[in-house]
Amino acid sequence: MTTMLPEDAMGRQRAVTGRKAMSGQDPATGRGGKPVSGRPALFVTMLALAAAGVLVLLVVGPVLPMPLAVLGAAALMGVVGLAWWVAGPRL
Repeated sequence: MTTMLPEDAMGRQRAVTGRKAMSGQDPATGRGGKPVSGRPALFVTMLALAAAGVLVLLVVGPVLPMPLAVLGAAALMGVVGLAWWVAGPRL
C-alpha cells in the first residue's frame, strides 16, 4: 500500500485547479487574494492625524471646558470615520 505525501497532494491540487495550493496564488500573475485597493498613504496620514489629536486632547483636555472637549473628541471621531470612508481599505 502506498501513501500519498503532502507534496504529491499539493501537486495533484495544482494540476486540478491550475493554482498553487499552498499560497492560493494565480500562476499567471504570481499574486493571490484580492487586489490592493484604497489609498493607504492617505489612510495612514489621516489616522496619524487623529491619533495626534487624541494625544493633544488627553493633555489639554482637563483644562478645556466640557463642551469644547466633547466637540474636539467628536471631531476626531469624524476624522477617523472620514479616513475609512475616503481612503480606507475596500473589504
